[in-house]
Amino acid sequence: MTHGIDPLPLLPQCKEVIPLDSCNGLLLCRCLQFDGVSKFHYAVCNPATEEWVMLPDANWADGENRIACLCFDPAISSHFHVVEYVEDEAERVTGVEIYSSKTGLWSLHGNGWNGVVLVSLSVNRRSVFLNGFLHSVTPADEIVAVDMEGKKWRKIPVPDRDNDIGIIHQTQGCLCAFNVDLLDIFKLSIWFLEDYDTNNWILKHTVSSLDLFEGKNYRLDFEYQVIAVHPDCNLIFFVYGLDNTLMAYEMDRKEVRVIRNLGHDYCWPYLPYESLPNKRRNPAASLTDELIVEILRRLPIRSVCQFKCVSKSWSRLIADHEHRKKLPQTLSGFFYESINYERYPHRARHFTNVTGRGMPLVCPSFSFPPQWHDVDLLDCCNGLLLCRCYVSRRNLAFDYAVCNPGTEEWVVLPDASWGVDERRACLCFDPAISSHFHVLEYVVDEDSYITGVEIYSSETGLWTLHENGWINEEVNPVVERTSVFLNGFLHSVTLAAKIVVVDMEGKKWRRIPMPDPDGLDNGIIHQTQGRLCAFHVDPNDIFKLSIWFLEDYDTDNWILKHTMSSMKLFGGKKYRLDSGYQVTAVHPECNLIFFVYGWHNTLMAYEMDRKEVRVIRKLRHESRQPYLPYVPMFSESLADGR
Repeated sequence: MTHGIDPLPLLPQCKEVIPLDSCNGLLLCRCLQFDGVSKFHYAVCNPATEEWVMLPDANWADGENRIACLCFDPAISSHFHVVEYVEDEAERVTGVEIYSSKTGLWSLHGNGWNGVVLVSLSVNRRSVFLNGFLHSVTPADEIVAVDMEGKKWRKIPVPDRDNDIGIIHQTQGCLCAFNVDLLDIFKLSIWFLEDYDTNNWILKHTVSSLDLFEGKNYRLDFEYQVIAVHPDCNLIFFVYGLDNTLMAYEMDRKEVRVIRNLGHDYCWPYLPYESLPNKRRNPAASLTDELIVEILRRLPIRSVCQFKCVSKSWSRLIADHEHRKKLPQTLSGFFYESINYERYPHRARHFTNVTGRGMPLVCPSFSFPPQWHDVDLLDCCNGLLLCRCYVSRRNLAFDYAVCNPGTEEWVVLPDASWGVDERRACLCFDPAISSHFHVLEYVVDEDSYITGVEIYSSETGLWTLHENGWINEEVNPVVERTSVFLNGFLHSVTLAAKIVVVDMEGKKWRRIPMPDPDGLDNGIIHQTQGRLCAFHVDPNDIFKLSIWFLEDYDTDNWILKHTMSSMKLFGGKKYRLDSGYQVTAVHPECNLIFFVYGWHNTLMAYEMDRKEVRVIRKLRHESRQPYLPYVPMFSESLADGR
């Protein structure tokens, strides 16, 4: 038996077992049944329980040695996947073959990375399964990633392209990379992917192999290998030297600890292993629904979303309409898009947490149907997202889709291919009023003046046309200004410094004057704490921004809540509203305003009560409006939307 594993109690029908990969307590093996015959089967086993399963139809062409990786995360699912890279004669990846333990089947998916891809899985360049994606290093100085349905494909540049190809591992929920400085072959750099959404790497640590190995001139891949990083701390494991000595290096303390000599006859791969405990009684099974909800309501939103994966019963609890009222539902981050013609695809969707730190709460690469060529983000309202989905950019035909990013459920709206994509569309949804949503389109004439509104209802599944009810006034809504859905009405700013309001049945129409009609601009509206708020620039001081609250909705009574200088906000820089900065949102529960400003489109927050500014993160120059505030909704389905 090779590699020191006894196959007899585990896989009695196998003559030879070759370990290939390990992932979160499971082990992937290639099992040869007869001497001198290269046909094989894959087996996945749990060494702790000695349970195993033989995968079907893995006896590919004789002698074919495909790269195979195991993908398993018990926090996401109890099912595992095995991914094989399918290559042509030139070792270029043409696709992936994915086995699912849920279906018991293999499925073939063509290469979705657009271009030539070579996967580098040499001695110690392990692939990493993280966030539902398999990540692998390529010789082209990039990391390719694919999800387990073969629907989402992405590329991540390695952190330092001027040096070697690099090695990847994972720790503490982050992707980490190792590379060697070509100007100093004994210098090892360790990078962490701080922001998975924007591919932002940070240099975490550097260390000299001379210091690691007591002055010996050991080089990466020649005399030593990086075999793992501890999943819970900054502890790196190496194997080095003639005797294949296993050692650990603690980055924080810069301490080295030799573990043991594995012996000269040991060979790769060295697979890190986390044991999965035997099945035993679940202590959570005795908790009542009320107690579970009481526990969940004290957790941050990210944790609540993760706990939906614990079991179907927990998922139903979180999605329940009555329970959702108790669970944390507050501003969690922003969706936005970017355009960069030096990458492919040129357009990308992003999500940044409101803290600016950690992995994005939701993945912006939604699993929309493949027949759509491109997707534009239009509006976000109380946990739902409205998108315009193009069948082709050539003829501008499109569909509207509404999705719940938290559950990745979506529904396509009927009859939205109007042939012209210049209509302004807004999403209207309030789960406190109804489980149904509406989409409203402003119908305009050749001069861009409103002649009516077309409203879609998820309850009826139909669009209805309503003629303009704002009598004796031609209305031209300002496209780049945010509309607000509040109290069952959609509010939009016009060029005449007024707010036009309509309900979702097209029966009630009204106008609300802006608080400062003589202001330098038409104004911007948002909402917070159940009230409409407006922003104006003082005509006598272009750097003075005023914030007004609609104190009385019935009498149109505005009160001046706060004033601030944009020069003080942005460190003395003379940024002007709309040209140097934008007001992107107001926190729904407190007096916290979010701005995007400057060349790098920096996201920042300003607290009115304390007059404090906090920079959150740079969204980068190629990012663009709209920046859509997102409040998670835990409901499992879009009401009557399918």
